[in-house]
Amino acid sequence: MFLNAHNLLESALSRSNHTLFLRCDQDGQVVACSRAMSAALGRELQEIMGENFYHLLPAEEAARIQKAIGVPDFEASLHRLHLPDREGLLFQLAADAGGFVLLGEPLDMQALEAASTRRLSEEANRLKNAFVTNLNHEIRDPLNAVAGMSHLLERTPLNEQQCQYLQSIQAGVEGLLKVVDRVLEFTSSDLAAPQLQIREFQLDSLTQALLRQLAARAHDKGIELMVRMDPDVPTRIQGDPVYLNQLLYGLLENGVKFSAGGRVSLSVHLLEKDAQKVGLEFKVLDSGIGMTGEQLAALADPFSALHNERLGLRRCQRLAEIMNANLTIDSQAGQGTLVTVRLFFATGLTQTDSVYRAGGAGSKVLLVEDNALNQRIVCELLGNAGVAVEVASNGREALEKIRQCSGESPWRLVLMDLEMPELDGIAAARQIRQHREFDQVPIIATTSHVLAEQRQRCQDAGMDAFLSKPIDPAKWFERLREWLPLELPSKGADFPILSAVNSQLGLKICGGNPSFYRSLLLDFAERCERTARELELASAHGDLAGIQFCVHSLHGLAANLGAERLARACLNIEQLGRAGEKERALSALPALVQELLSSSTSLVQELAQSQTARSVPEGWTGENLQETLAALDRLKRHLEGGMGDSLDSVQELIRCSPLLAGQLERLEKLVNQFDFSAALKELEEVQGRIA
Repeated sequence: MFLNAHNLLESALSRSNHTLFLRCDQDGQVVACSRAMSAALGRELQEIMGENFYHLLPAEEAARIQKAIGVPDFEASLHRLHLPDREGLLFQLAADAGGFVLLGEPLDMQALEAASTRRLSEEANRLKNAFVTNLNHEIRDPLNAVAGMSHLLERTPLNEQQCQYLQSIQAGVEGLLKVVDRVLEFTSSDLAAPQLQIREFQLDSLTQALLRQLAARAHDKGIELMVRMDPDVPTRIQGDPVYLNQLLYGLLENGVKFSAGGRVSLSVHLLEKDAQKVGLEFKVLDSGIGMTGEQLAALADPFSALHNERLGLRRCQRLAEIMNANLTIDSQAGQGTLVTVRLFFATGLTQTDSVYRAGGAGSKVLLVEDNALNQRIVCELLGNAGVAVEVASNGREALEKIRQCSGESPWRLVLMDLEMPELDGIAAARQIRQHREFDQVPIIATTSHVLAEQRQRCQDAGMDAFLSKPIDPAKWFERLREWLPLELPSKGADFPILSAVNSQLGLKICGGNPSFYRSLLLDFAERCERTARELELASAHGDLAGIQFCVHSLHGLAANLGAERLARACLNIEQLGRAGEKERALSALPALVQELLSSSTSLVQELAQSQTARSVPEGWTGENLQETLAALDRLKRHLEGGMGDSLDSVQELIRCSPLLAGQLERLEKLVNQFDFSAALKELEEVQGRIA
């Protein structure tokens, strides 16, 4: 009878959600445990049953329990245990059939919920980091590939209809990339709601892009798609163009989806306008199937069939809420639907916006950038557009140049990289703004990724705008023309197809200058080999910070030169490191190192072969000419950089080029005198004789 009562009591305690109860055998193996106890230990009940209880406790707590029950004929006593994520809990410890029992007071559910919330938050953060990494790898990279291929296709002969199709593809890809960026910004912050990003944009360009994106679908269904904007509507307004684009696209798409023939139109009207704001009314009218009053009411019910069918319309309502817009739907069955959105935008810019900063008195640009090849690309692009560039390799060097200025700024604007050694871009911008003579000098951030939190920090530091990397000359020039007289770069010349890089994309980024791009690729080949050795050394020491620094530096450079595979591999490892997945980052390194070494070798060989293939002068062999051209390239790079390695390079050129005997004496003399400027001119003459 007593045994049955004992079993009944233990059964009741084991099912309790509030009472702390646990029984172990003489070896410490758990044979009974309450749900409350498993929650306090932070484990699932099935994980605890059969487990050694001492292994579930911190080492000090386990030692105290073992010491207590190790006393011969120990009596029941009161103990306070400090469990993970819990304050000390009081337990009665008593002997039981060779083992022991722990029985505690009813659990403080509020404290337990707080501990559970912390654990859930940690798990949510882990899942969020994994999601962000996968989103970058599985969605952003393929979209970038589509964008790159469409840019290549744009350079081929196309008829007018094909050009229109291609513009639709490019607009769609750009829109998707913006959505992915917005998702990444949201998931990478701890904010409960999306944040609007207000900037100036061209309203008519946005609406025309919408037409292009939906034109093919509307044509297939025999629908006339049109946009009409009243003449008094301002074309440049301040707002969030990404959210507005998503809202209007969703409304137009909904109209096309539920129409068969007829018309879907977007009209824009001016409601009111003053010095600070402008009110606009967007009307999307379709001649589709429409909805009844009951169906309109059912839109708000997430469990209704209509809610799922009209999910795009519900999403538009959510977007309107985010933008503080007023959205109304007027519809009748068989008579189509009219959706009206009333939204206010800013007309004037705030004092922190860049348009109020007219720029410095000079015509030069100060580039603050630590990557040498990025320095060369920007200098070449702006130099070809008639703008002189002065370079500072980090924020501290930029501040030193500013302190040496007397009076007005000699620079029209400052291009500021964000991640640099010694002093980063945000800290440098904050200190620049402390100099009154630089109040009117715009500071433009240049970076490969700007999340919402970082964007706000940049604005708080006094920055005016953002330019994304890799460099897109057309987009950069469009933004910079607010302060600089620039012309868009012309389409680049032909360049040989290379296995390691997308040469057409890289050539475009380099302003279409083949010789400049070629010299950058040769420098990049050397950088790849050097970085491979640095990564091997960092990997051997498990130096994750060193690995992240290497791949971050190389990622932007590879993207700028069209080395897309390398850029993706670097970005993947960088993101794994940020997510704390050290083992996965280290396991991905050998493949990256191999890719770096093979890219370095193939670039040098293919560039030399392409140079040789153009013409082989009389008396030369292809192999000898290839070796000579490679030596000439190395010497030219060293001379341009004012490097002492030029002394060794000229001797290497003499050794490998016996057919140039008697033609290199003056060049050797100029190099030995460190007259690199004159040596460069002489080198060009030597190259001209070979070509």
